[in-house]
Amino acid sequence: MLLIIEALLLILAALGEDHRAAARQIFPLDMALNSVDDQYYGCREKMANLVKTKYLKKEI
Repeated sequence: MLLIIEALLLILAALGEDHRAAARQIFPLDMALNSVDDQYYGCREKMANLVKTKYLKKEI
């Protein structure tokens, strides 16, 4: 019974908290030179090859 009460108190405490993002300095996003998004799930090697052989040549 005590465990149930503790669990309910933890849930109530979590629900009562403010989970909004804190006001902080905003950093603008930019494109860094010679960089690509490498999060190509399932085709990482194929995309890496395309970047090296095709896309980087267009950028330089």
